Amino acid sequence: MAELTGHDDERARVRKLGLMVLGAFGALFVLAFCGGGAWVGYAGYHSESAGVRAMYMAALPLGFSFFGLLGAAAAHFFVKEKAIFKVVIPVVAGGVGGPLVLGLIFVFFEFIFPAL
Repeated sequence: MAELTGHDDERARVRKLGLMVLGAFGALFVLAFCGGGAWVGYAGYHSESAGVRAMYMAALPLGFSFFGLLGAAAAHFFVKEKAIFKVVIPVVAGGVGGPLVLGLIFVFFEFIFPAL
């Protein structure tokens, strides 16, 4: 049997960290999607304007968790040796994706939806 070297131990530790970050962002996305979707649906059932306001509040967590999950998946498959990148890439992707989704939702509800 081949013995594990220090380099292999480090790669195993980095891989395990990547799986933990991927699982954390996956759970965060499921919570944001189910909770945010239920909240927007409940608010929208009672009033269209309440549904729009609820979507404004749910957009940031949904965008953060979705893009963070994509970043965690990319980091898991493409980053093999740097543990810090396994954490930084998903957080930065979520930090950029959350406001991006919020901005897209704002543009849709303020400019496109009223014109329909």
